[in-house]
Amino acid sequence: MAKYTCQFLDTAVSYVNQIPTQLLYSPIAPPGSPPQANTNAIYTEDLFSRPKPKYLSKSSTDEKLAKVLGTSTAADLRSLEVEATKRLPEMKRRLKGTQLGFFEQGIVTSLVFVLTTLVSGTGLLGYYGIRYWRS
Repeated sequence: MAKYTCQFLDTAVSYVNQIPTQLLYSPIAPPGSPPQANTNAIYTEDLFSRPKPKYLSKSSTDEKLAKVLGTSTAADLRSLEVEATKRLPEMKRRLKGTQLGFFEQGIVTSLVFVLTTLVSGTGLLGYYGIRYWRS
């Protein structure tokens, strides 16, 4: 039975009644990277990292800071302070009552299920009650 099941499992290796002792105390080495003798370091750093390009671009704030750090006059520092302390734009919030939020949707959904069950159960009970009463 186990041999038959293992034939159809999509795994790199499968063991039936003979598990190697190394697997009892250590995870198996990843494919393509055999374990080294006399070491416990099965996973290398290369297995967990992948080179990715990063694109950096300078923002307008970086240019202003570089200009201020190079030639720091009182007027430049004052203009930078005014810009840093100016009021942030107000966040747009949705109007109350126009849309349901996440939890409100859950409450409405559960109420629909409860009311559907209650109405159909009451209707079914009434149908069989009237039928029983008339017979």
